[in-house]
Amino acid sequence: MSVTEILQLADELIFLKKGKHLDDLQESIIKGVWDDQTYQKIADQCQRSESRVRNIASELWQILSEELGEDIEKANFCSVFKRLQITSSQNQHICHITGSNHSFNYNPQILYN
Repeated sequence: MSVTEILQLADELIFLKKGKHLDDLQESIIKGVWDDQTYQKIADQCQRSESRVRNIASELWQILSEELGEDIEKANFCSVFKRLQITSSQNQHICHITGSNHSFNYNPQILYN
């Protein structure tokens, strides 16, 4: 699973739960954690305080944990998402996560347009 797929999945799950898409800080947290960065480094790159990054990350982990049915935190974020099995339809970009009731539309162009 690539960071692009993780961002797409996280965006879909956050939208289902909160009715809002990932914001820039949330995306930066996911990308940073995927790249094994500390909260301090993510905070520095985003020009935010480390405590703000930690608070937003905690909210992200809680929502993702609830939606995926796994206890997710910074320490296991990468391993959980590497374990997820995603099957997709090449023509429709519709994905289903094995062991979950979630399907999402994977469109790599969304994140880069």
